[in-house]
This record gives sequence, C-alpha cells and structure tokens, in this order.
Amino acid sequence: MKQILLIDGYNVIHKVPEFESALERSLEAARDALLRYCARWRQTRGDFMELHVVFDGSSSVDNLDGGMKMGVVVTYTRTGEDADDRIRRIVDDGPAGCRFVVVTDDNDLMVMTEKGKAIRLRCKDIKTISRNTQGVRLVRLEQGDKVARVAPIANEPPVSPEPPIEGDKK
Repeated sequence: MKQILLIDGYNVIHKVPEFESALERSLEAARDALLRYCARWRQTRGDFMELHVVFDGSSSVDNLDGGMKMGVVVTYTRTGEDADDRIRRIVDDGPAGCRFVVVTDDNDLMVMTEKGKAIRLRCKDIKTISRNTQGVRLVRLEQGDKVARVAPIANEPPVSPEPPIEGDKK
C-alpha cells in the first residue's frame, strides 16, 4: 500500500529540541533543520512515496514558495489557513487506496473498542518512545476486546458565552 507522510512543520519544530535550538537562530534555520532531517529520514525509508511538511501561513511567510525541497514537498498555507486544515485537504484530495500518516500533536485521539469502551487522549500527553520499544499503550483492553477505531478529534478554541439579551430571563 502506498503511504504519504504529512507533518505539521511548526508543531514539530516546537516539540523537538534540535529544531527548537535552531529556532533560536531564526525561523528559517529551524525550517531548514526540519527539512534536512526529513530528507535524510526519507532516504532511509522506501515505504513512503511522498513526505509533506506543511507550515502555517501568515503574512510573514506569504512571500515564501513551497514546492519540492530536498525530496520533501513543502507547503506554506495561506494567511488565515492553518496546517491542520491543509493537511485534511491533502488527505481528502489524495489518491484512492493510499495510507496517510499524520505527525502533529494539536489534536486529541478517540480510541474506541468493539465492546464499547472509549477513551479520549491528548496527543501531547502520549509519551515519546525510543526506536527500540514496542510502542505505547493507549487503552487497557478487557479479555476478548479489540480496538475498533482510532479517530483524531480537532481541538476547537473555547467558545465564549454570548452575553444575555436584555430582557431575557435566566
């Protein structure tokens, strides 16, 4: 099965010490460090047909060009569009029969089991693991139960309550 890796660029830059230290020099240095890392990583893996890094857009990057850099597809979103929205659009418009792997920690995960157990986890609370581990446990299963689905849930900004309309009774 073809796989495409999608990375929320600034999200990763702010979570990985190597990239965060490059950020102290400049935003461009941090982006370049991430892209160099991604290019090296992609050369060691034959199972991903594409690797995309998506950076949130703003007026400060409106003049930057995306495109292919070091074998990595780079995208700068438009002002007002965030990386998560662009990543969703890439997945929606992607080729049929393709598996997408998304790297971000902006969202929560909902893990649901066949026996009806559901647990919501914040991605940023999932512990990072080293290469020699088997992974992390997201949910403890009862005997005979299986994970039925894992779905991302976008975190929405809190909604401010509307001020009461004059004359309304509470």
